[in-house]
Amino acid sequence: MPEKSGKFELSSTEYAALLPKRPHDAHKGDFGSCLIIAGSTQYMGAALLTAKAALRSGVGLVHLMGSNTWTQQVITAFPELIYHELE
Repeated sequence: MPEKSGKFELSSTEYAALLPKRPHDAHKGDFGSCLIIAGSTQYMGAALLTAKAALRSGVGLVHLMGSNTWTQQVITAFPELIYHELE
């Protein structure tokens, strides 16, 4: 008899059924906002990964506040972000 591992797997259809339904007439402002404050030129990837995760989580508006030295990379990678410059 095979040993039970205690793990299970959901299909994409089963997973989708667990998520709340979004109204068709909803606006991105209806789904909250997130502020990410990141400011290191050495660790720009951390800010980008965090922003990507926030966008994929379903939050409506993602604000990223950071150093101007990597503004162009952020805007290029995620034009849907709202960017605020830290001085």
